Amino acid sequence: MSESPIPPAESAPHPLGPLTGKIDEATITELIQRFYGKLRVDPTLGPIFERQIGATWDEHLVTIADFWSNMALRTRRYMGRPMGAHFKIPDIAPEHFAIWLAAWFETVEEVCPPEAQEFLKARAAQIAESFKAGLFYRPALHDPHAKAPETK
Repeated sequence: MSESPIPPAESAPHPLGPLTGKIDEATITELIQRFYGKLRVDPTLGPIFERQIGATWDEHLVTIADFWSNMALRTRRYMGRPMGAHFKIPDIAPEHFAIWLAAWFETVEEVCPPEAQEFLKARAAQIAESFKAGLFYRPALHDPHAKAPETK
């Protein structure tokens, strides 16, 4: 594997991180590198990621590593709002999350120690469901008592 674009962590993990002592920054970096390596060549998701990220992969990988470091170790390196970025992706679809999640689960099993896998998988599943709800759920379309939109 080539040199990692993700710099070593500068902030110490918070002692209350759910995976503190079970996973480290090097493992998170490897997880993100491998996971996105798979997504980049996926026939469905690869083109979407390439259109959105293009030449900024190194920056994206750092941001995602910071996100997962914060989730697992409470490093507080990521304080962004990922949902907003995903609203800007015109070709994202609900079925894409199953592909994303399958690749994540597979990579977590390859890279992470068993004591970290359940948390990482569960958190990714929560994120996928939250994103699907935020991006695609429209109450009027799912409520059998809602009035259908009028057509002209």
